[in-house]
Amino acid sequence: MFKMLIPVSVCQKTISFLLSIAVLLSFGLITSTRANPKSDKKRKKISTESAVLTSDRGEKGEWNPVSAFTSTLVAAHVSVLPNGKLISWGYRAAGLNGNQTRVQVWNPSAPCPPASPDPNNPCIVETLLPSSYENLFCSGHSFLPDGNLLITGGTPLTPPTPNSPYQSGIANAVLYNYSTNIWTPLPPMNARRWYPTNVALSDGSALVWGGYDLDASLNSVPQVLEKQVDGTYTWRSLSIRNPETEFRYYSWLNTLSSGKVLATVGLQAKSSVVTVGSPFRYPQDSISNYPLNPTNSAYDGQLNTNHEAGTQIVYDKDKFIVIGGKTDLPTDIAEH
Repeated sequence: MFKMLIPVSVCQKTISFLLSIAVLLSFGLITSTRANPKSDKKRKKISTESAVLTSDRGEKGEWNPVSAFTSTLVAAHVSVLPNGKLISWGYRAAGLNGNQTRVQVWNPSAPCPPASPDPNNPCIVETLLPSSYENLFCSGHSFLPDGNLLITGGTPLTPPTPNSPYQSGIANAVLYNYSTNIWTPLPPMNARRWYPTNVALSDGSALVWGGYDLDASLNSVPQVLEKQVDGTYTWRSLSIRNPETEFRYYSWLNTLSSGKVLATVGLQAKSSVVTVGSPFRYPQDSISNYPLNPTNSAYDGQLNTNHEAGTQIVYDKDKFIVIGGKTDLPTDIAEH
């Protein structure tokens, strides 16, 4: 009988190689073709026993540090600008002329200290607005078609009624130009607004709604900011009025595909549909309880619970979800 003799050194190397493969497989460092099905076009069926990917961030996402900078600003108001930067302002400019508005524009793509910042592409641009702007804390904000940010209302630097226990707003409105970092005052609104809400309308104008006037009285007159042919802006007061006990502050406003506005208030768990018309032609301004024509008498179109201080987001065309809220005992109810 013929026998093939294999040197011991070869056997040892073979065994070492196989053990290395086994170790790699046990730690998941070698994955199957499931990670890249296209790598074998002839394969008709991919085994369900393929290695599991070590991360599911494609489904659940993940948190990552965004920058090395630190800020003493409490960013109560934040908006993502068309150029990808974030603008924020907060309660006060501590130690800087009382309660003037301190604004920061953060550039996520720029290196921040301790890295060497680029003077032509700074990480943070900070602005302290003049006292004539009052304090933009508790304001409303929304974008215009040109990408500029409309900011309405806010908090007075000096209480208009001395020793009053109630909060008052301001009548100021301002535009922020994201491309030039320039602030431009607008004509004052009809009255003060503290905690108003803005929303962009389908025709390019913007609706401002609600807010406290003087000593917590309601500013019940909705207004529309309209751009004139000469480039200036004017306010037009609507002929409708907010209900006295509803939509007092920070209502949720969303423009529907019909061009009408759905106004929802979490505190009263109620919604209304607002038509912004024209002073010279139909349709005229109107407000109606939602839904306009319920087909199911068991459903009245209102929310089922108090969502004050909750959150509302848009997740599809004419579809919204309301999450949490309530002041006494927070709710875990979400409605859409």
